[in-house]
Amino acid sequence: MLFKVEENPDLVQQTQLDALTALRFPRLGTLKYDWEGAGYTLTIGYGIGGKSDINISDCQIDSFRIDPMNGGSVKLAFRIICHPDSPQFGQLRELIQQEVEITLDPPDATTVQELFGDTE
Repeated sequence: MLFKVEENPDLVQQTQLDALTALRFPRLGTLKYDWEGAGYTLTIGYGIGGKSDINISDCQIDSFRIDPMNGGSVKLAFRIICHPDSPQFGQLRELIQQEVEITLDPPDATTVQELFGDTE
């Protein structure tokens, strides 16, 4: 929906999916996506990884913003609401204004049922 085939006759034949790299609506700007999730586990790369990583459970995610970019990729931004303990808070303060690698793991089926009840 966001991309189209680049209009360049010099391009070599590509598969249709590989060719969807030009912005279909270049003036569209950033899109807001109204979705919220709960019960996620956030892992933030810290130190040498593994046991030194920062793991925070029971996180909420929301306020998604999608910014389409030329080349067929998007920049994705969102908010994570979590409650780190005191040692984690100190570690997180050290990471302010730094680029970090994160992983968000979704809740398992049991957690979803506890949060939202029977969804059938």
